Amino acid sequence: MKMGTMMDYLDWRGDISFATDPLNHVDNLIFAQLAYVEFDGIVPGPDSEERMDIEEANERFWQTHTEKEVQRGKTLFHLAPMLMKKVSASRRFKGMQLSCFTNTVSAERNEQMSAITFHLRNGMTYVAFRGTDDTLTGWKEDFYLSFLEQSPGQRMAADYLSQRASRVEGELYVGGHSKGGNFAVFASAFCDEAVRERIARVYTNDGPGFFPSVIQSQGYQEILPRIISIIPEESIFGLLLDCGYPSMVVKSNNKGLWQHDAMSWGVLGNRFVEAEKVNKSSQLVEQTVERWIARLTLEERKQFVDTMFEIIESSGKDTISGIQGAKLTSLLDMMGSFRHMDTQERTKMRGMLQQLLRAGAEVLRQDITEDLI
Repeated sequence: MKMGTMMDYLDWRGDISFATDPLNHVDNLIFAQLAYVEFDGIVPGPDSEERMDIEEANERFWQTHTEKEVQRGKTLFHLAPMLMKKVSASRRFKGMQLSCFTNTVSAERNEQMSAITFHLRNGMTYVAFRGTDDTLTGWKEDFYLSFLEQSPGQRMAADYLSQRASRVEGELYVGGHSKGGNFAVFASAFCDEAVRERIARVYTNDGPGFFPSVIQSQGYQEILPRIISIIPEESIFGLLLDCGYPSMVVKSNNKGLWQHDAMSWGVLGNRFVEAEKVNKSSQLVEQTVERWIARLTLEERKQFVDTMFEIIESSGKDTISGIQGAKLTSLLDMMGSFRHMDTQERTKMRGMLQQLLRAGAEVLRQDITEDLI
């Protein structure tokens, strides 16, 4: 039986004010998903003190977009504008204001950071960081988290939070989905100390973890009790790297990797439909990746990521959806790029892929042995 989602939540609870029912975990996910909307040229930027009502932002977005266009999207977050339309029509979010939208993508510096600030009528502020977008640059920075203590995007997120918080009063809530969740936690740990003291809660929705040195830092340890992590049953992204905090596991209407789509997470009333734990397939993938990464030096991890993206970029596409819809010639270009690589580079790449397969086989064998015992 299909469960309700955050869209249904807005139908069920959209007329209940925050004064009657304070911000909950589902509200958090709504803010995190709204961060995916293309607010470029609509919501005032970081240099402006102006704010815009959600109703006006929604109206301006649909002046240049159609529902048919949005429905045809191929990304996991392409329905975010449909969520915005429902949010803008709800009593619960009526009069909510948006400000300081920023969207920075730099292929040269391997960075992608987008954020927006939501202001509710009760004085609450939620700073939302966008997760990985459709650009190859955004995905490349995700992979860079495996060997960089701090990524450019993470540092930009911390600066954004410090600057935004200095312009508003009261309690702060910070969150995001996927890499946006990672940015939310990092920003909360490394923002100005005065800002960190005002943060009531930090949400990471299926976001990856961090380097041990980040977890051990004073700022991270201070914010740790206020972090709420939410992941789906078949999570992959939310189990990558260490984090130091437990996670709430929720059910999803999707299967496998597609559970990363937060629009599929089960909701009943004003709560998520919880599961006991992540399923075995997620555990096996997590153990395999952890074992594989542990065997590679930081330099090898960087070389693997750079080489992999060089091959992908040879297709001439700069977005994931572009790769998915690539013609045969583009795919052949990628294969040709691998074949024409320097012999030493190609040998190293094959060796690292073999280590990944070996790690997977070891984890599977260990799991079978434990079941037999």
